Amino acid sequence: MKVHQHHEAERAVLGALLLDFQKHWHGVNSILCVTDFLDPRHRHVFTTMSFMDRDHIREIDLVSVMTRMEADDTLERLGGAVFLSELVDGVWKDINASRYAKDVRRAAIKRQLARDAGSITDSDVLDPDRVGSAVSSLQGGLSDLQSIDNPAPSESLGDAVSSYLEGMADRVEGKGVAAFLQTGLACLDALIGGFRRGSMTVIAGDTSQGKTSLAMLIGRNMAETCDVTLLSLESPVEQASERFLAMEARVNSFKLASASPQSAPNAWECDRLTAAQHRLKDLALSLQSPGGPVTMNTLSSLLAGQPASTRPKVIIVDYLQLMSGPEPRELERLSTITRGMKLLALEHNCVIVCLSQLSRAARESYKKGVRPPPGVHELRGTGTIENDADLVVFVHRPEWYQVKHGDPATEDVGKAHIIVGKNRHGRTGRVLAGFRKEYCLFHDPLPELDLDEGPAPPAEAEPLQASLPASS
Repeated sequence: MKVHQHHEAERAVLGALLLDFQKHWHGVNSILCVTDFLDPRHRHVFTTMSFMDRDHIREIDLVSVMTRMEADDTLERLGGAVFLSELVDGVWKDINASRYAKDVRRAAIKRQLARDAGSITDSDVLDPDRVGSAVSSLQGGLSDLQSIDNPAPSESLGDAVSSYLEGMADRVEGKGVAAFLQTGLACLDALIGGFRRGSMTVIAGDTSQGKTSLAMLIGRNMAETCDVTLLSLESPVEQASERFLAMEARVNSFKLASASPQSAPNAWECDRLTAAQHRLKDLALSLQSPGGPVTMNTLSSLLAGQPASTRPKVIIVDYLQLMSGPEPRELERLSTITRGMKLLALEHNCVIVCLSQLSRAARESYKKGVRPPPGVHELRGTGTIENDADLVVFVHRPEWYQVKHGDPATEDVGKAHIIVGKNRHGRTGRVLAGFRKEYCLFHDPLPELDLDEGPAPPAEAEPLQASLPASS
């Protein structure tokens, strides 16, 4: 659309509103915002009518808008009464204002797409963050362009409730897709039911509390029934593989990391590692450790353009504060990332799990050996993470603080508190789980659970979940 066509479409929209505001305002306002107008004078007229509607002015027409602009001393500067009258000239009574509003919106999106493309081609040096932001904006603009003529379908409440009940009946009979994905920790699933599709979950905790191990265990368990992708920003794939093997085989992770001719795993441990390898190969779990910056565009590329059958249903990001973005300030960057994660989860009906640090100031304020359970106010970038997350889970191991400060062992040895600080879809609370640091393993605190070393298992070793409820 050429510039003069932009101008005519804008005039048609404003003229229709001046002729019959009540008839056209709802449709136009649902499509356009003031920045979509190219002509500054048109922006001002649209803004004036928006303010009058906000102020509950009953009669909004050519005369009332002219009076309002005269009172604001802006009418003459914009061209006087002649300018406003020309907006109405040639506009017929039954004009389809929404159609012209869509033309204005398309033109605005195309201008933004041109600016985004130019920000890449005009730069002598390609800044990854800048390019990633521009690409994300381009993708969003193309999606907006498509949605103008193909808006998201609406559904009556009655139809929506009927569809929900039908889906629930299918799930009860084992036919439909489960709304929740089980974490595999029975104690946690009993509290929250699992992670809900279309949601964003945050797993947070102080350093060395085991948040990565918990996320890996949950990812491992979910990979039994759906595709899971783990983005490890903090460590290479090799180290993540080492943790999965230690967890699955119940072999000391330090022994795996320091393996040498002098400290090789014994025959029993080798048998367990072999059995664990076979079980892990059957899981729909992929590991990625990107060499460069990870942005929202990285997450989008995992989902966009892929058939629904091959898209990951769960994406785990370890961890949030290591993601990149064009915003120079951390709070702004985290706000953009967490909002983007939530929108991606909704769009693709998947689960996005991101690990998060806690505020260092809050952590350092606690005295020797004393650390109350963490809360949502301690999240690093609290406001935005708390608002966007559907579920916030904290990992808290009192034993770690006691050992760090030389306090004697207590009843907290081998125990972890898993705290649900926010749950948009259900209950909050705290559950007690077991934790074996040497295996990087969380488990349900069942009395009969025995994770101690013993005789080598037979060749047809039972899967881990048979002896470990955490992996069921």
